[in-house]
Amino acid sequence: MKKTVLSSIVLVILMMTSCGGGESDPMPIIEIVSSTINGSNTSNDNVSIPIDAKVELVFTSALDPAAFSAAFSVVSGNKPVAFTLTYSNASAKVTANLVLEYNTTYTVNTTTAPIGAKGERLSTAKNFTFKTAADDIIKSMPPCTNVGDCLRNIEMTGSQGAGKFEFYSNYPIYEEKAKWEKLTHAVIVVHGASHDPQNYFSYMTNTLQSESTSDRTVLIAPFFRSSATETARDFYWSSTNWRRGSPSTNTNRISSFESIDVIIDQLSNKDRFPALKKIIITGHSSGAAFTHVFAAANKSELKHPSIDFEYVVANSQFFYYPSGQRVNESNNQLYTPSGCAAY
Repeated sequence: MKKTVLSSIVLVILMMTSCGGGESDPMPIIEIVSSTINGSNTSNDNVSIPIDAKVELVFTSALDPAAFSAAFSVVSGNKPVAFTLTYSNASAKVTANLVLEYNTTYTVNTTTAPIGAKGERLSTAKNFTFKTAADDIIKSMPPCTNVGDCLRNIEMTGSQGAGKFEFYSNYPIYEEKAKWEKLTHAVIVVHGASHDPQNYFSYMTNTLQSESTSDRTVLIAPFFRSSATETARDFYWSSTNWRRGSPSTNTNRISSFESIDVIIDQLSNKDRFPALKKIIITGHSSGAAFTHVFAAANKSELKHPSIDFEYVVANSQFFYYPSGQRVNESNNQLYTPSGCAAY
């Protein structure tokens, strides 16, 4: 009896070994790290997309371009849409450039066919829909949240001619074919001595999203460069004097205050921003020093009386005093100093 049971156990083990050969290797998987359209996160709520749309997908590993091209599609109903693909980040990032029609709904789809350089595939098909703008006048669009896509520039006139000034913005504020009907507020956040506007733009983007206000708020992070990056025409400041409104170092000099006044002029243009009613200027550290002095010295408030201006100063090293009085730190009262050699 024992011999029969033992033989049966051995037979079962042999059958399991010969039939299965153990568990098969798991299917190699690739994941999408980020998915954006014109710099905005993709969702089925994306509307008013310009007809020259750009879809960017970033993956966890490199793609096989030929395989991805076969697995990726853009359709309107059952009609396929032509596109061109470009790859970057060692082929882990793909950009699809689309030419679309107005007032049309599109679906972007990536199947579970192998697309990775090593045969990896998505665990589930990824798709999203979006709708293009009704006509060539842009009235609204999803805000740009992918920092790398939100850097913009504008030609400004300095003392010796035009130059380029850069800034991050969640909306293309100089778009000629735009009438922003939903944008009621603007926030201009100024970086500190580290010259890192991309970080301040990212912090404020997260804040606006958490407060559900990004769909009605223009966010701008100006870039006061510390050196020229392309040509002598680029506006830059060789020290921290940008925080007190000093002219730029390059040949085509412009005051750092004037550069913000120029941007405010655009935001106050009722043909472009008919609903905008308030502009908040804020900054931290050296950006706070800029904000504090700009509040006293700017030309925008008198020029645009219909706009409500607010200034938020965070951790400034310096404060502007409009008169000869100072604060007595022992009682927080104003007084006029005497016997002070440096005063």
